[in-house]
Amino acid sequence: MGESRRSITLRQSKILRNFRAGVPSSCATVNTGSSRAVEIAGLLGFDCMWIDAEHTAADWQEIEHMIMACKMTDMDSFVRISKGPYNNYIKPFELDATGIMVPHVTSGQEAAEVVRMTRFPPLGRRAIDTGNADGAYAMLPYDEYVYNSNHNKFIILQIEDYEAIEHLDAICSTEGIDGIFFGSNDFSNSLGLSGQLDHPKVQKARITTCETTKKYGKALFLSCPVEEVPSYIELGADIIACAADVIILAEGFSSILHQFKDMTRR
Repeated sequence: MGESRRSITLRQSKILRNFRAGVPSSCATVNTGSSRAVEIAGLLGFDCMWIDAEHTAADWQEIEHMIMACKMTDMDSFVRISKGPYNNYIKPFELDATGIMVPHVTSGQEAAEVVRMTRFPPLGRRAIDTGNADGAYAMLPYDEYVYNSNHNKFIILQIEDYEAIEHLDAICSTEGIDGIFFGSNDFSNSLGLSGQLDHPKVQKARITTCETTKKYGKALFLSCPVEEVPSYIELGADIIACAADVIILAEGFSSILHQFKDMTRR
């Protein structure tokens, strides 16, 4: 049994590999809960899939299926969790997601608590159970399981509240955190400037977040339309979310419907 345990080949994270090589990673977002949409993106060659569990109705089984679709197509998966009990933080890892995104982090203390819940010693105090997908269903030895989780899984924190800006150094310097995401929409909302993404206060906070993230050697994660990718790379973005299934569906359906109406003169 010992020999068979050591024959398991663990998938390596594309995001972490690209980041360490200085290569930007492409990211798509799935809001529909469709594992088929995830599979299509993976087959096309996206580096990672953003699976949302904060703002969607996806349950854990649907999330598991989307993570499996990522693994089938050699694409990283990360789950934006819904903040709550500690199992919300570790369950995506146990389903073998490559990473998690934690929304609305506002202090270094909160960043440290995320590490405590999600990393194994010596970094944290995560509860251990190798009998899930990330432990190859008890076929991985404990030392390999712990090492893989601490070194081949990533944690991204979202900066999307004005209160977080004065604590950026403490947040970004937290050991065990791999990346920082600046959320322009929620940040503008926190200032009472909902949707004013070009407002000087929002732009200043974005630049400050980008600079602080890079200062501490963390991966910078940003979201933008695909035509704006070059300017975001200039900002230092390492991971760029530039596609979303709901937008693709809406634009595709709209384009076809307009063509149909033109052809039928409706």
